[in-house]
Amino acid sequence: RGSEGMSGFASRPRPHSDPIDYSTITGNPAHSRQRSHPVHVEWADDVPVIERPHPQPSEEALDRARGLKEASDARKWWYTFSTICAVVGIGFAVVQNEVLWGNGNMANTRTNALKWAVLATSIMAAAGLSMQMDSHLKVGRFRGEALPENAGFWVNLRRAGLRQEVV
Repeated sequence: RGSEGMSGFASRPRPHSDPIDYSTITGNPAHSRQRSHPVHVEWADDVPVIERPHPQPSEEALDRARGLKEASDARKWWYTFSTICAVVGIGFAVVQNEVLWGNGNMANTRTNALKWAVLATSIMAAAGLSMQMDSHLKVGRFRGEALPENAGFWVNLRRAGLRQEVV
């Protein structure tokens, strides 16, 4: 009887739902559309094709995607913060050297204040780099990379690929 079913009506082909491309949500290329298999969904014959919903990601996947976005945004913010602190600190150091050169290498209140400003911006840049590294590790954990929980500061810097920037 061809493609007709038991009822005598021609059955229409069942659509495969589109696999969700989780790689855009998680940032992990292993979750791409090419690696996921189509899911066959059975729909009642009386539901119009246009009204059939596509499968939605689970709340766990959405929470993970939100956490990944927050950690990635924090990493970018701390990188920008530490870069600005480092550049401002270099500017203070240059001004301090120019003032010292103008005074014949005699320290005064202005040069001491600039020394403290260089120290403060250097500490802020190092703290920002540390926070950026922590955010980088959080991004890696959200992406499913195997990372240590309680490693030391220098070990974490080396593992995150940031030690060369500090040294």
